[in-house]
Amino acid sequence: MALDIVGTVGQAIKLSWQIYDKGFSKHNSQSQKFVEFGDALLALNENLTTIKNTVKVLDSDLERKRVGIYGPCRYNLASLENIIGNFRLTLDECDRWLNDRKRFHQSDGVITNILYNINTDPQVVHMTERIAFHNVKIGLVLEPFKMHVQWELAKSQNAQHRIIAGRLQDLEELLAPSASNFQPRKRPPRDLEVPTEIRFRFESAVCLEGHRELQSPEGFSSFPFSDGLQAFFHHFTSISPMVGSIPYVRLMKSIWIMDRIWESSDWAKKKRTDPGCLEEQCLREMDVKLREECSRVANSNLPLPRLDMVLRLPDEAFSIWPSQLNDNAASEQDPLDVLLDFPILPELNSHTLRIVRNIDDTLGVEDKTVAPAESGGSMSRERVISVNINPQSAYFVPIYAMPSELGALKPVLTVKLQSSRDGVNGVMPEFKSKGDLLKLQHLVTGYRCIGQSNWIKVTSLGKGQGLPTKYKGNYQECGSVQFWRKQPYETLQLDAAERRPSGATTPSSGHTSDSLSTFGAPSVISMSSAHTQRVSLGSTVAGIEFRKPEPPLLVLFLKSTEGGRLSFLAIELDEETAVNPNSCDCRSTRKSCKVSVLERLRKPLLARRYHAENGLHEWNLAAIGEHWSSETASPTNVEKMYWLQIAFQTKEEKDSFNKNVAKLVRLFTARMMDYKRDLDSILGKNIITVKA
Repeated sequence: MALDIVGTVGQAIKLSWQIYDKGFSKHNSQSQKFVEFGDALLALNENLTTIKNTVKVLDSDLERKRVGIYGPCRYNLASLENIIGNFRLTLDECDRWLNDRKRFHQSDGVITNILYNINTDPQVVHMTERIAFHNVKIGLVLEPFKMHVQWELAKSQNAQHRIIAGRLQDLEELLAPSASNFQPRKRPPRDLEVPTEIRFRFESAVCLEGHRELQSPEGFSSFPFSDGLQAFFHHFTSISPMVGSIPYVRLMKSIWIMDRIWESSDWAKKKRTDPGCLEEQCLREMDVKLREECSRVANSNLPLPRLDMVLRLPDEAFSIWPSQLNDNAASEQDPLDVLLDFPILPELNSHTLRIVRNIDDTLGVEDKTVAPAESGGSMSRERVISVNINPQSAYFVPIYAMPSELGALKPVLTVKLQSSRDGVNGVMPEFKSKGDLLKLQHLVTGYRCIGQSNWIKVTSLGKGQGLPTKYKGNYQECGSVQFWRKQPYETLQLDAAERRPSGATTPSSGHTSDSLSTFGAPSVISMSSAHTQRVSLGSTVAGIEFRKPEPPLLVLFLKSTEGGRLSFLAIELDEETAVNPNSCDCRSTRKSCKVSVLERLRKPLLARRYHAENGLHEWNLAAIGEHWSSETASPTNVEKMYWLQIAFQTKEEKDSFNKNVAKLVRLFTARMMDYKRDLDSILGKNIITVKA
């Protein structure tokens, strides 16, 4: 009893101290807290004002050196903002706080202080710490930032010096061309030059693309200056940092066009009649940038493409004139198979994602943004991000499918596609529609999504799924589910009438049919093309390759309710898999049941779990696809998963799920029956291989 009284007295003393500290102490008073908050804001304002004045001086100096759209651009603050953080968001939140009169009362008093310390102060302290964090980072980068600004100004001045030096040399050539000891100035060599074989391809292509004057006796001395400059911009601005066949050809085009411009009669005439004109400044600036790009490529550790591989590209790859300049020719053709090409957000009119299939079967991904021409200029600017991705090592992070509770903010239609796990080379497009996104997913995985449902809750037995030991009982997760069917991706150029039907097909050639009948094989007309493929064994012999049909997949995008672990669960829907209507809540209640239970005739489900141990950047959907090997993906083959319970938001969603499962299982069962029948009919006669 005495101990209880002592404890009660102690609690009363503690409570009284908290009331005094929050209501009467000076350091916790509302006015004092408000002053500390204001001091942090004032320091941030002074730091941002210093940056603003520094950038203003730099921009004004750069603007004096611009002529139309040519010349130095305004200073880009993107890298600085990445370092110091999104201070605009912090300031917006501070503005909302300060305008909330309910939180910041003007009157002093004990009750006001207590309410402030309980309701408002924790959040204001958090805001003050964020402001202080911005100030610390600005203090660390402010001096290096000023040095970088000085370096930018020095670089701009050096560029102006180069232009003036070039003009003086041109003036010397004009004033003293007849002197006996005068030697014309030779342009300094570049670190890269156009190989002779590629130069011949360019010369052959340029004469056939609407500029017949280049076939005259004067030859390339009549190379058009204006069209050549626009063609240079078209190819040079599309060069990506990665060294591949297409970027390499674009760089070679840029070098070849620049050389033809310097040697053209149009350029010689402009130097005589209008020295120092806008076109001259542009040409000299582009020549400097071209030399810098050649030096970058030559000094990089990346190997250049093999010449024999480059020369195998079709003639369209060596086209010089862009389609908008070629009035007499057809529109520009891409030398490779275009798999995807559609606009993406945020600007559908100027932002596109394009994917082509390279010669080595890798995927060439091009994220292009076209900035409109500024006033006074005739050329638009392009920003191109190009990445070559090997499907066998690609990472496809489905950000759009991040599991969330019902009512939470729905993720945008965004994915991250990168060439490897490190994420250095990749793109993160935002799509305007779910259909466009699923086309890219189909291309990367080799499986087409034919149905989906969101905001599901999944219950399974945690044992045998590669989970920590604490998850031995029922394992609760939330997320979404998709139905996948393996189907080869078809390019956008194919019409629906040209697509290969999934049923029986006639032989593609009489030669193959004759060679098969020689061996007494059954007619291929009676066999399903879904699992047969004709292969050649020589000039007069052919046979059939059998492939065992692959079952459709049920792919679940999941996050555990405890701990937030991300993973994928892939379940094969074979002949024995079905939804058991007697395992849900329909038997115990008369209410509308929203639960489906997936089972496999008292056998474990054919399930694989793909864990993302380190969070979202390892949540790789491509690992489930056909291109990744099981050794590389390293999934956990789930043991003893005899059931999987899925709870939907509505009974309609549950009924649709059950129908889709039944339909897919029925179609796969029919395909397996055809496969076994065809296999038995020719087994031991002329079968080549049986691939599972």
